[in-house]
Amino acid sequence: MKLGFNSVLFGNFDPEKAFIAASEIGYSGIELSALDPAMSEHINESDPVSQNISLISGLIDKYNVPVTAIERAKHDLNSWEYIVQLADGIGCPIINLGPGGSIDPNGVPISGGSFDYAIESLKRHSEISNKYNITTCFKAHYNTCIDNTELSKKAVQLLENHNVRLDFDPSHIFRVPEDPVSGFKEVLPWISHVHIRDCIAQDIKGPGSPLEQICGRGKIDLNGILKLFKQSNYSGPVNLEVIGAKQGNLSLPSCTVIAAESKGWLNCALSSI
Repeated sequence: MKLGFNSVLFGNFDPEKAFIAASEIGYSGIELSALDPAMSEHINESDPVSQNISLISGLIDKYNVPVTAIERAKHDLNSWEYIVQLADGIGCPIINLGPGGSIDPNGVPISGGSFDYAIESLKRHSEISNKYNITTCFKAHYNTCIDNTELSKKAVQLLENHNVRLDFDPSHIFRVPEDPVSGFKEVLPWISHVHIRDCIAQDIKGPGSPLEQICGRGKIDLNGILKLFKQSNYSGPVNLEVIGAKQGNLSLPSCTVIAAESKGWLNCALSSI
């Protein structure tokens, strides 16, 4: 396993701050956030892609921390090839996407075609990323048209011939509510990336405040999931994804504490398995 964190945690700061923290704490990788400006935007798409490749490659070499994934939540074919070219240029093998599709204000899929639309959109995105030998992953996301284990499995099986794989995020499965350990077992053959964080309760819309997402502080059976990692010899990226830091205006020390405490807890848990 390659333990890293998503740079969304350092969304208030330039990407170098995230690389410094990853290096000093001892993470073996980083997931680069290409989300919306409200969460974090560590890729300036108004710059030529070659400029971003040069910037990120320099940080990778300086701090000896590879980019194991890029997260791009929205479906947007107009900007997708830019992100794919960046991934190719910095040696990043995976781009994580949201599931796509549409829901109404109550979280119900809009028409029966919502799931089908998500599948077709993922196929079209993968057609571009496959040209660069980049794997597209999607995850079950709470309150969308693909939000549980059954739909995740159905979707990834439909996409199996398109090099589309799963980004497993137990915090979303936990809030369905389902048991993430059982869910992991169901979709294990298709998992190429894992997002990890804790969650304080199953009956909340979001995962909680950034401090409440620290591994070990919540109610998810993360130990059970880590045991399955070991038993299955999972060797892909596992990236801590703590959201809300930019919106909460967290300080750089607070962000570093979140990354460090989670790393310490994960190290301890893994060494005891």
